[in-house]
Amino acid sequence: MAGQTKMKLPADTSDTAHIGIGQNPKGKGFAPGGAPEVSLPGAGRAEAGALVEETHEVCPYSNAARGNAGVQLHIV
Repeated sequence: MAGQTKMKLPADTSDTAHIGIGQNPKGKGFAPGGAPEVSLPGAGRAEAGALVEETHEVCPYSNAARGNAGVQLHIV
């Protein structure tokens, strides 16, 4: 998404995904969940947040999990 929006990412950009399994909010059993952490040094928090949200909307993994897994996006 950064390339499509012409945003230049710093060399020390990083992302880490924390994946787990927890209680299913829809009832019995368990459900997957994820908490990606994205670091965009030098980018403003609003700019970084907008990029991460936009990426989350088009990500094939996010689309596959949407409605089935809880995802909490974190800008660090």
